[in-house]
Amino acid sequence: MEGPSFSASVGGEVYETILLVPIGSREREAMPLSELKKTT
Repeated sequence: MEGPSFSASVGGEVYETILLVPIGSREREAMPLSELKKTT
């Protein structure tokens, strides 16, 4: 899967969660890591 590889490259499980989100993934990508961590 691209998930683990991509998240590893970016360096964050937050991104891994984003890839698992089918809807609104783009909106979450635009959000800063700090905001994403709060959301998760």
